[in-house]
Amino acid sequence: MAQGCVRGEDGQMHERLSVNVNDPVARTNMNWQVGADDQPKVVIVFHQPDPPPRRERTPEEIARQQKLMELARTRQALDRKEYKTEDLGTKQINGVTARGSRSTRTIPAGEEGNDQPLVVINETWRSKDLGLIGDGNQRRSKAWANHYRV
Repeated sequence: MAQGCVRGEDGQMHERLSVNVNDPVARTNMNWQVGADDQPKVVIVFHQPDPPPRRERTPEEIARQQKLMELARTRQALDRKEYKTEDLGTKQINGVTARGSRSTRTIPAGEEGNDQPLVVINETWRSKDLGLIGDGNQRRSKAWANHYRV
């Protein structure tokens, strides 16, 4: 549901309420636009086309998909190995207790077009009481750094 204004024929702004309903079973989208009592009420119904029929995958396609999934799992495992995480303890940030952690990832030379290894460091201080990050830094070698604080 959205609420907005439109300029009427009289040149004045008039409130308009718009309601959108998606019905995946009937495969329709309906949009109601409602304004003041003297304005027309408009309902627009969009019919979604039938999905194309599913075809059976060939054994080659299934094998290719399985190989891609295995490669993705291997890459995720390697990414996890590249990260080192350490606990930084607690500190006060504007009177709120926060626990810090630092994760460091070394990107080997040549992996991203780099001629030297890149070191990415993420330092985050989270407040358990507030449920949010209160302070943080992100550095990538000496190329750039970001700092944020709530």
